[in-house]
Amino acid sequence: SSSSSSSSSSSSLPGEGFLKSFTSQLENKFRDDDVLSSTLAIRFLEGVKKLFVLLSALSKYEGSVDSSVYEDERSEAMLMLMEYLKETERHEMRINYINKLTSLHKSLGSHAEAGNVVLMTLGTSSGDILADITAAIETTDGSCPPLSSFDIQLLTSAMESFKLGNDWKKAMLLLDRLRKHYKDVTYEYNKLASVLEEQAVLYRHVHEQHNYYCSLFRVSFMGLGWDVANCNKVFIYRG
Repeated sequence: SSSSSSSSSSSSLPGEGFLKSFTSQLENKFRDDDVLSSTLAIRFLEGVKKLFVLLSALSKYEGSVDSSVYEDERSEAMLMLMEYLKETERHEMRINYINKLTSLHKSLGSHAEAGNVVLMTLGTSSGDILADITAAIETTDGSCPPLSSFDIQLLTSAMESFKLGNDWKKAMLLLDRLRKHYKDVTYEYNKLASVLEEQAVLYRHVHEQHNYYCSLFRVSFMGLGWDVANCNKVFIYRG
């Protein structure tokens, strides 16, 4: 089984000293300049500081050759960075990190997690991607929103990841969204037939095979009896 650690220690971030020195000089310059002391300029400086902190937090765990080391920390750092990039509308940079996190999960054999990350690339109105997909499937008044070629590519990629991770029900949900699109929006019946055939295969998998979901174990090393590497730390093991 693969494992990832979640430490309670608070070591400094890479470049933290540089960040303090750099931002201190910038803040002084901004404060002494009538133009740079505007609300917009101050907001820009705060944004630069936050982006630097998020990138530094990620780089702290990027040096390991073994991708399974610090898996949780790397994933969490990337998710926080991607959320900030979404808020600040840095879409291209966000997609690059989504692809990076997807590759990390795939390299560890965590295919279902990779599928969930791929779905994050889809822009939905509510922010709840699976709920929006379900709502689109259930429309009956002809108002089902069309899928772009990019959306179809993403749904297909996520679906393949869910299949590899034996999460057949989620794969079937995505296929159902494609079925709705081909049947009620574009009327591409050859593609519709392929989707239905794929769904039939997955329904048989659900009926005939056991689906074992991954278990997570929390292990704590509390007290002074442990070595420095483990003392008073908490680890999450997947097996």
